Order: sequence, then structure tokens, then C-alpha cells
Amino acid sequence: MSTPPPSDGEQQPQPRPSRRGWIIGSIIVVALVVAVAVPALLLGGDRGFERPDETPEEVLKAAKDELDETDGVRIAITASDIPDDVSTALVGADGTAVRPDGFSGVLNVRFAGGVVDADIVALDGVVNADLPFVGWSVVDPQDYNAPDPGLLLDPDQGISTLLTATDDPAADGEDAEACASGDDRTGFPYTGTLDGAVVRNFIPGADDGTFDARYLIDDEGRLCNARLTGAFYPGTDPMTYTVVFSDYGTTIDITAP
Repeated sequence: MSTPPPSDGEQQPQPRPSRRGWIIGSIIVVALVVAVAVPALLLGGDRGFERPDETPEEVLKAAKDELDETDGVRIAITASDIPDDVSTALVGADGTAVRPDGFSGVLNVRFAGGVVDADIVALDGVVNADLPFVGWSVVDPQDYNAPDPGLLLDPDQGISTLLTATDDPAADGEDAEACASGDDRTGFPYTGTLDGAVVRNFIPGADDGTFDARYLIDDEGRLCNARLTGAFYPGTDPMTYTVVFSDYGTTIDITAP
């Protein structure tokens, strides 16, 4: 028996969507949300800030103030292109510097034909290193052409002095860059040159002459990366030291060994 057609004014029943159609529709909605959200996330955060309106001199001065005022900071130093004929050189370092003159970390130096890794503690003007076959001993970092780690945060002799001693500072490019490989933080680059006498605050054996400097300043106005290139060892080809700063404000208890 056939069903009679609906009369005028009688609402026809609507077909229910199939389960397959509901699933496909949900997938489309999710895909659209992801397509919109992911680029927004990638462009947001640290990568979304704009270069400050201040002059390069003002930006670097403010970055020095930030470094001079922090209670502590993690510092990682790496070297590249150390000349083969340099027998004693700073290869790298990684540790935490705290005020007024403390440091605890690891120092890597080229010495006696190899690379020596040593735990190092600086406190109260004394630097101790846990040397192979010797143990903890008082050392003079200049013997290894390394900076005194206890002075890294010194406002008058430390790394921050490089920022305001930079000649002809200039903004470099329009884009922010990662502060370090795998680092979520970014900073805008600034470049300039440094006199060798100033660079010796960092590497005691730095040659006379001019060094190229490139800094990354993050969205909080802090120095997150410093790259210095020049003849750090007299009579040799230029090489590069890169210093990465992170964990501003961190503090640790440091005691002499």
C-alpha cells in the first residue's frame, strides 16, 4: 500500500545524515581549524615581536643594563675555526654566572696537543679547576687564554662592556633570528666593530686591531647571543667565538671546592 503524498502545509520529514558524512564533515572542520591556528602560532610568541624603535646605541645600552642588573645568567661559549697552530686556546665553556663574582660550570681548552675538559668554580677572586690527574687546583685562566669566569658579569670588566664599546652599531636585517640552534627565543640582530683592547676583557690574548661583532637582542631587550670574529690569537687567521645567554635571573649556591 503506497503512502499518500503530504498535503499542503504538512512538513516533510528530513533525512538524517549518515555516520560517514558526519565523520567527513568533522575532519574538514578540524583541518580548517589547524590550517588557521598553526600559522598563527608560528607567527606569534617571540617570533612575532617587532624591532624596537630605539637607536642601535640605545638598544645595546639597554641590553648592557639588563645584563648588569641580573642576579645570574647561564652562559655557553663555543669556538669555531681555531687556527691549527694555536697550542693553547679556549674551546668552549658552559655554566652559570652569579653576582658578584661566582661561576660554576665546565671549561674546555686546547692544551698540550689535546682538548681538556675541566669542572671550574670561581668565587671571591679565586678560580679552581678539577684538572685531569691533578684534581682541584687554583688556576689562572689567562694561562689558557680564557676569561676569568668570576668577572663575566662585572659591569666594568665583563662581557656587557662589549655592548657599549661597539663602534658604528647598526640594525642588521628586518627579521628576528633564533638565539641559538633549537632555542625558541628569538632576537633582532645588531652589528658593529670592537677594538682589540676591549675584546681582551673577554679573551685575554686577543690581538690588536678590529673585531666584528654581531648581537641578538630578544623581545625583553636582553642580549641572548653575541658573535665575535677576529684574530683572537696574535699572528693568526680570524676565528669566531659565540656566546649564548639564557635563564636570566637564575641563581645557584656556589662554594669553593
